[in-house]
Amino acid sequence: MNAMIEVAGVGQRTPVPEERLHGPNALDLALANWVSAREPEHAPTLEALVMILSMRVRDGHTALDLARLQQNESRTELAELEIPLPTAEGISDVLRRSRLIGSPQDLTPLVVDGDLLFFRRFFDGELRISEAIRRRLTSPILDLDPRSIRPLFRRLFDLDNDREVNWQAVAAAAALRSRFLCIAGGPGTGKTTTVTRIMALLMQADSTCRIRLAAPTGKAANRMAESIRQQLESLDLDADVRQRVPTTSETLHRLLRYRPSRATFAYNENRKLEADVVIVDEASMIDHDLFTALLAALDDETRLILLGDPDQLPSVDAGNVFGELCTWGAGTSKSPELLGFLEAIGLRELPPVETSQSVASDAVVTLKRGYRFGPASGIGHLAAALREGRPDDALRVLTSGEYDDLRLAPREDQRAIVRRSVRDMALALTSASLPGEALNALSRLRVLSPLRVGPSGVEALNEELESWLSEEGIHGRLGLYQGKPILITRNDYDVSLFNGDVGILWNRDNRFVGCFPDGDGIREIPYSRLPSHELAWAMTIHKSQGSEFDDVVLILPEENEAEHLTRELLYTAVTRARRSVTIIGEADVFAKAAGRREDRITGLMQRLP
Repeated sequence: MNAMIEVAGVGQRTPVPEERLHGPNALDLALANWVSAREPEHAPTLEALVMILSMRVRDGHTALDLARLQQNESRTELAELEIPLPTAEGISDVLRRSRLIGSPQDLTPLVVDGDLLFFRRFFDGELRISEAIRRRLTSPILDLDPRSIRPLFRRLFDLDNDREVNWQAVAAAAALRSRFLCIAGGPGTGKTTTVTRIMALLMQADSTCRIRLAAPTGKAANRMAESIRQQLESLDLDADVRQRVPTTSETLHRLLRYRPSRATFAYNENRKLEADVVIVDEASMIDHDLFTALLAALDDETRLILLGDPDQLPSVDAGNVFGELCTWGAGTSKSPELLGFLEAIGLRELPPVETSQSVASDAVVTLKRGYRFGPASGIGHLAAALREGRPDDALRVLTSGEYDDLRLAPREDQRAIVRRSVRDMALALTSASLPGEALNALSRLRVLSPLRVGPSGVEALNEELESWLSEEGIHGRLGLYQGKPILITRNDYDVSLFNGDVGILWNRDNRFVGCFPDGDGIREIPYSRLPSHELAWAMTIHKSQGSEFDDVVLILPEENEAEHLTRELLYTAVTRARRSVTIIGEADVFAKAAGRREDRITGLMQRLP
């Protein structure tokens, strides 16, 4: 019996054996079957190539490295699906003769560029990203009189007290004279501090400047706005400048006016977003398709400033655009023009900085000085060792016993540690007298896991914790109760709740509502209108991005489930914590993960100017 699979937009149907249409590879297999049916003479090789390419895209890559195709991973994956791995000779023959695979100049659905095989949309998307950045970086420098902003610049950055390069000031200067800038840095390095000062300087220079703020998720947008409001309170600004600096942020999908029914954005290459400056936080979470859509919606005259931590996890979907941009522009060398501008606006005694003529040199500024974690912070030392790829040092820091804010606990202690930690937060949630108190309590702790399913996955953890809390009488009953923490799992544009948003349930006159942070206030949504959601005692590390908690409990999987655990996952989990990190698991599992880096295959780096 055959199932009939229709590929959207094609209008043709191809039979796929029913017994193979199951499991996580079903769509990959259906696509591979459809493509190979177009050229029966090349079917076995085409099926294998498209199958692996589709699986790689699902894993976050935008391309398949043909030179690495013979590795055991591909062989094992195909063997499980009863698809033979093609020989090198067979691949060369298909690349040469297939009408479906072409060079970058050909109008084919599959593209070969060097050793990389792409689906056409990813290849074209990387070209568009590169070209949009090139236009911004090579366009004339923005005309700004340094004298008009010098007093405020010096006041904002306290330049008289610096004894080393003030990279926040360098980033601000770069943003003032360029149409594209990445500001990179770990937690507590002052990315939001810097961008708040940049906006004040822009408003000082032009009171009509239109600035839009955005982030990939709702919670990241809320955190960005809250941080900017806090920063503004501490700045020495004229009242009119302070008032004009924007303090509201939105998701990128809302900024670009996503239309779910059409899976398109209202703002695009034909209808540009009306903004002079667009500032996006948590840029490491932006995938290839969303990054392409963002650039398409912006006029070339619009400044684009990206903030993020390139050492965090890359986007869930395909691509690692921000990380690759930061690698492309890495280093401390800056152009003579930028250094001259810095001197003109007040950095007369700038410590020696090497000069560079590369257009990339001024496009990325990395903030190096951390303000969140002091020299005695184990979290800070552990994060640095993970970020810099020093697994032995990371394990030493974690297990030395020198730091009160770090602990490695054995797996047999997992239940006791998790229950004890969650119990205190649960009591605070369910006894809160106001929703704001409950939301504040919710930020105290989170149990994190890299896995969704399995014994160490968040589904099992949430279920076990919910049952135990009910048995203890902390929330009284399963189902709906006041203070229940929930995580939104599906975007809903009607109520402006998005995948990853976290809130609590609250009883309003015997009717439950969902309460979520919304700027300075709280937004309440009737329970009947809440999109799909789940318990949030425990979260995956991916879902925790854009959040901060006082304390983090990280549960490592068993060794046989830890093959995809990387240093980026560990780094992201550790840097969610402000006060303490407890890691539950085996030291060997941690050490191997700390030495394993996520390697995403794309072609973007070779196309950047």
